[in-house]
Amino acid sequence: MRRALVAAVMVLLLPLPVLPQPATGGAPQTGTRDTYRDYAGLVSELSTLQSVHPDLVMMENIGRTYEGRDIWAVKLSDDVRANDTSEPDILVLGPVHARERMGVEVTMSVLNYLLLNYGINETCSLYVNTRETWFVPMPNPDGHAYVTAGNDWRKNRRPTVGGNTGVDLNRNWGHMFGVDGATSDNPASEVYHGPYPFSENETVAVRDLALRQRFSTSIAFHSHGQLILYPWGYTSAPAPDRDELDAMARTMAAWNGYTPQQSNALYATHGSSDDWFYGNTSCLAFTFELDTQFYPPDSQIPVTCALNREPVLYLVGYPNASLVDAGVLRLEAPFNNTLVEPDRELNISARIMNYGTAEADIPVEAGIASGAYNWSDSSTVRLRPGQSGLCNISWFPPLLAGENCTVTVRTNLSGDGSAWNDERAARFRVKAKYGAALEAQEGTERSCYPGESVSFPLLLRSLSNRENELLLELTGAKTAWGEIAPSVHLPPAGSADIELRVSVPRDAAPGASAAIAVRAFSSTGQGAAGLVATRTNVLDPAPTAVAGEDITVNVTKEALFDGSRSTTPTGVLVNWSWDLGDGSTAGGATVRHAYMRRGTYLVNLTVRNDLGYNRTDSLNVTVRQEFSLSLRAETLTVRPAPGETVVVKFTLENAGNGPDRVALSLDAPEWNASIDAGNATLAAGEALRFSLTIRVPGRALAGSAASFRVTARSTESAYAGDERLFRATVREDRDLSFNLSEPSRRLDAGQTARFSGRFSNGGNIAENLSLEAGGVPEGWTVEFSRPNVTVAPWSNESVTITVRVPAAALAGDYSLSVNGVELAISVNARFGADATVDNATAVAYRGETVTFNVTVFNDANAPDTLTVSVGDLPAGWPEAMVVQPGELLARRNITLTVVVAVPANATAGTVNLRLSVRSAGDPNLSREIPLRVTVLKRPAAAGPADGPPLFLLVLVVVVIAAVAAAAVFAMRRKGRSPGAAGGAQQPDGPQEGMPP
Repeated sequence: MRRALVAAVMVLLLPLPVLPQPATGGAPQTGTRDTYRDYAGLVSELSTLQSVHPDLVMMENIGRTYEGRDIWAVKLSDDVRANDTSEPDILVLGPVHARERMGVEVTMSVLNYLLLNYGINETCSLYVNTRETWFVPMPNPDGHAYVTAGNDWRKNRRPTVGGNTGVDLNRNWGHMFGVDGATSDNPASEVYHGPYPFSENETVAVRDLALRQRFSTSIAFHSHGQLILYPWGYTSAPAPDRDELDAMARTMAAWNGYTPQQSNALYATHGSSDDWFYGNTSCLAFTFELDTQFYPPDSQIPVTCALNREPVLYLVGYPNASLVDAGVLRLEAPFNNTLVEPDRELNISARIMNYGTAEADIPVEAGIASGAYNWSDSSTVRLRPGQSGLCNISWFPPLLAGENCTVTVRTNLSGDGSAWNDERAARFRVKAKYGAALEAQEGTERSCYPGESVSFPLLLRSLSNRENELLLELTGAKTAWGEIAPSVHLPPAGSADIELRVSVPRDAAPGASAAIAVRAFSSTGQGAAGLVATRTNVLDPAPTAVAGEDITVNVTKEALFDGSRSTTPTGVLVNWSWDLGDGSTAGGATVRHAYMRRGTYLVNLTVRNDLGYNRTDSLNVTVRQEFSLSLRAETLTVRPAPGETVVVKFTLENAGNGPDRVALSLDAPEWNASIDAGNATLAAGEALRFSLTIRVPGRALAGSAASFRVTARSTESAYAGDERLFRATVREDRDLSFNLSEPSRRLDAGQTARFSGRFSNGGNIAENLSLEAGGVPEGWTVEFSRPNVTVAPWSNESVTITVRVPAAALAGDYSLSVNGVELAISVNARFGADATVDNATAVAYRGETVTFNVTVFNDANAPDTLTVSVGDLPAGWPEAMVVQPGELLARRNITLTVVVAVPANATAGTVNLRLSVRSAGDPNLSREIPLRVTVLKRPAAAGPADGPPLFLLVLVVVVIAAVAAAAVFAMRRKGRSPGAAGGAQQPDGPQEGMPP
């Protein structure tokens, strides 16, 4: 929010007009453009600036890129051709990353701002005359041109190995180059640091300029993140000048609203420019992460340039002596010897200008003086150097008629360098005036019930400039209802709260209204009169009865009548009276009532409140009765056997909404049949259950049939009834069975079992059968003494079945069938277990784990649950981790893993272990296999197997030591204590998928 507010303020300040300036200063001009520059346009613009300002601007070609573009630096100074070693050198560095183009615009905006305001604005003149400021607007022109052509690119454009292109110029500097962090030795990476420090023409060009000029402060522009970063970037340790760097960053952040922080707090960087500037040249180096995206729209250029101009100027002038000066440009309010109406608010508006060289809170005092009255007030306005702003103070002076007054506005800035414009004054005279004003404070219309009263709060103001008696009068047809004070005495411009009270008589008719106006006027009869018209409406106090919606209900069913939604505008409801339309009455907000006869009834509800008023509401109740019968049978067809008695269940239901008398009948032309119910009275929804009984003749022919009709008729309604037609067909009487005398056996594998079977035909037809075996296990054989059998009606036939169990049969219960009859044979179980280990011997360091691959066999003929364990573990060793095989099918195997953890404090040497496999089916069966673990001591230092050779590691250590010694020596020569070795901020804003 703070950043957005600062940006908005800066945009609003941009178009301020150039104001007339005293000799010591002037209003600054921005020199900002609203489109992005390309390389050719930049070079042309720099050449033009050098031509127009030859004594202030000097271009210098500091290097050439791979693609042949010159890298231009611009020096700005009052004696630009000389090298004044007494003046500090400052570096303003544009973006080294190609797509972060906003940095070019901010760099050029500061350069143009200083040139345009040189000799006009004292701050700009001071910085040009006392400093040598170097600008490198486009240090990566190849990458910038590639992005200008419509590409998204970060690095420079020099080809590298593997068909790749470009080096990240902010990872190519010589301080902590290529160590680790947000850098890469992969040429395809966007943060590729290059083959060696300063391998790129661009970094060499800026480095050589820095070594020659020895900059005291520097600023580099990147995108994005709205951050102000300072060293170190390579480590989280504070830099030796951390307090000064942090104070400077916070000062600059007060202008642009960015977040100040050490670069490493964002993330670690190695080989960055700021770490090199600070660590190798003692330059106070900063990076600005501009905006919230890499490439903002053109419309953002003026905003970003304005937002960051003052922070850059602060860095250019750091440290500097401040010039303190401020004054009043003019009074904006029309106080030019005019007559002013008395008793009105005066707005004193003055334009204040900061002529100094530092941002300041300008104290402003405004006052009004007259013969009888003096008043003053103070405020402050915060202004940057060269900025003007309005200071507004409002005042409601109680001045009398004819008074001559003076308005004075002055600045009281401590240490002000010039007092000629510190004060502006103007005069005015107060006119005489009489009158009154009257305002309604809470509306002009009220409502109330008879016998009540309402109040209208009014504000009475005197428009006179001397004490005055204001009179009040009521007008209207019902002024007798109103009451108000007859007069009020007020001082000049005084005010008072008054009240009009309206009392409505008890006998006032509902709907009537009283229009009463209040008029206020001066007792002198002069001036304006105040008038407020009010209206008081008389409300109806009768309640509202709500009986509810019309109701449809069946006879004998209760209807719910709910009058609880009835309301009364005043008082409370005390009575609910119901006329239910059938001669019944009831009381209460809700009642229930059942109607015994069909018809339509008018129900009236009368409600009464405690004031004695009542109202009535009605609804209609429709009471209905429907006749409907439903006859259901559990089945409508049966196939009985000869001589069988069939009972069929029927259900008769009264589906109507009232009671009904029902007659039941049976039409049975054939066979002997009856129902066990006759006439019945059923309530609504009630059901009658009865049975139809049919006796089939004993000599009935197969396929013969008879029909029966069951009918139900309402005796109350001619149209209500139902019937069901039932049909019985004699079925073919077949009764064939097959049984085994002993259907189950227990055998060992390889034995034979014989079973005796018997067919019985109890039906009335002969049965021709073929013996078939089903579900025979693989390898088993079944033989029949008679494969085909004919069984006469009411006779029996016997057969012999032979079952041979193979010697390889697995243990378990087997089931096979002969003509649908199950034979159960149980094969007895035999158990056995075995195991093998692929790697019974292993070697491990302390603290490592050893894995054994174990194959477990169940060589029995039955499933078995096998348990695997490791025994003989030394004291202190944790229990081995074993994936148990669980239940294993017969003649199956499984391979599992056994993990043994070697404690970190295990004794070196050979440890003999024992792997056991046990059978749950036969606890006496087990298999044991010896295991051996050789425990080794871990070497004192170990690296990856594919690490660099030892002589390379020694060489790297020697080189790092030499570099560190050189850095310490150089820093001591400069008078700095050796702090943490170099570092830099991350100059790019974060982006998805890679470190910026």
